[in-house]
Amino acid sequence: MQARYTGQVTAAEWRWVTTGATILALFILLPMILLPVRLTDPSRAFMGALHAPDGAAQVLSIVRIGQDNGWLWRALHTGEAQSGIFADPLYIVVGQLARITGLDGITLFHIARALAALFMFHALYVLGAAIWTRLTIRRVFWSIASVGAGFGWLIPSGAADTVGSGLYPFQAALLNVHLPLAIACLAFLSAAILDALAPDNTTKPSVINSGLTLIVFSIVLALIYPQALGPVTVTFGALLAVDGVRRSRLRRNALWYLWMVTPALPILAYNLILTTSYPLISMLWELRGRDTVPAVGPLLIGIGLPGLIALPGMWRGLRRFEPDGSAYMLVWLAAMVVMAFTLPFVYGGFLTGLMIPVAYFAARATEDVWFPRLQNRRWRYRVVAVILPLIAASHAAVMLAPLELAQRRVTLPADYLRAFQLVRGTGRQVVLAAPQVSVWLPVWAGQQVVSAGPALTLNAGRKAEAVAAFFTADDPGDCQPVLRGAGSAAGRYQVGIVLVGPYERAIGQSTVCLDPLAFLAKYGDVEVYRVPATP
Repeated sequence: MQARYTGQVTAAEWRWVTTGATILALFILLPMILLPVRLTDPSRAFMGALHAPDGAAQVLSIVRIGQDNGWLWRALHTGEAQSGIFADPLYIVVGQLARITGLDGITLFHIARALAALFMFHALYVLGAAIWTRLTIRRVFWSIASVGAGFGWLIPSGAADTVGSGLYPFQAALLNVHLPLAIACLAFLSAAILDALAPDNTTKPSVINSGLTLIVFSIVLALIYPQALGPVTVTFGALLAVDGVRRSRLRRNALWYLWMVTPALPILAYNLILTTSYPLISMLWELRGRDTVPAVGPLLIGIGLPGLIALPGMWRGLRRFEPDGSAYMLVWLAAMVVMAFTLPFVYGGFLTGLMIPVAYFAARATEDVWFPRLQNRRWRYRVVAVILPLIAASHAAVMLAPLELAQRRVTLPADYLRAFQLVRGTGRQVVLAAPQVSVWLPVWAGQQVVSAGPALTLNAGRKAEAVAAFFTADDPGDCQPVLRGAGSAAGRYQVGIVLVGPYERAIGQSTVCLDPLAFLAKYGDVEVYRVPATP
């Protein structure tokens, strides 16, 4: 079956999709709803996010910048001096909206996450409608793309679908705002690309056809998650070139490609200039881009049952290789995998949206192979009723597992929260605290910290040693290195505030380094000190 661009969705279909998307969005928020049941200790405060706390703390710190009326991005989880650059506008805008509306930034982040999920699920259905006219197959594609995952529930050790990943749309919406929006952009771009590649489409791009879709969503994707733009851009260019040579329409195809690539080029060029001209920015973005790529075995396990269902569709796609259907999905899938495993720096970002081509071939195999073997409609519904929970089972584990560890991983003693409010009002500072505390301090206080762990901090190992030396010092000479930027990856910085609470005392009980500091306040077990300015 060769793909045809249809794009027509009836009102009844929209009601069905909206209902399904709303239910999934509520499931995405379910862990936050259940959280008060798990957090029963009133002496500890929830810090703001359950899933992938390091990554969540990173984006929430950017929300805090916007909430404090800032417009320039800085990496608050590392101490190096930064003047700020234009980056991550999505989270800056969320923070600015929180400031304007008076809503809490963390609350607005989770609202935005749910809205992004709703948008993503609708975008996936739009893509299905752009490919198939049959309502049943549209729904099969949407269901597998939205909730499909692998055998992680059966073989949990190291499986790609048990760690929370942008490979899977449902899990992406558990993590942040930009990943579901990126997947939505990929879905809309794919629908427009399939239209451009259709054999019976001889039109040139314009603002009244899919050309406008290419412009809008390539710009949005370049702004929020440019890594995901790489594979789809390579795929579109390769297929347009082959089609242009084969059918002697290189000029027309070049126009389509330019309509997708040109709008995003200024943004990509800006990013390239920053990373090549400013070593600190390059190191910070490399640190942010270290999404791990699962090994081949865990990746295959993570594709699991949807991948097995898709095999006949992939085989037929290889044999027929229709340019506007199977060719695009096969080349896109191959580009994702090859770029993720061979190109440095971006790593797992290239695999974002992997379930879209897998779901495409699964839906195609369902239409061409599996449903014809199940002539009885009742048996079809029974099989679907069994398969859907199986392909979604891993999501349940990823969704609910953090609740078991919430008391330890995403809370701090409430006294720290009161100290954060004081630190927030001390002007721009670099704050010295234990790494566990430093993960969340930028989220609440909007200040830079010395060390928040290897996932967030440059030269985290050396800085952690300097922090430990400060709290275990026997000699006053051991105090100054960390206060004056020991372990800095670029230049020097001066620590202005020191927090001392349960986590810091767990590192060391020494007060040698505290004696020269100016005591500011005490909140329960947490003390706040100011470091005197050095001449």
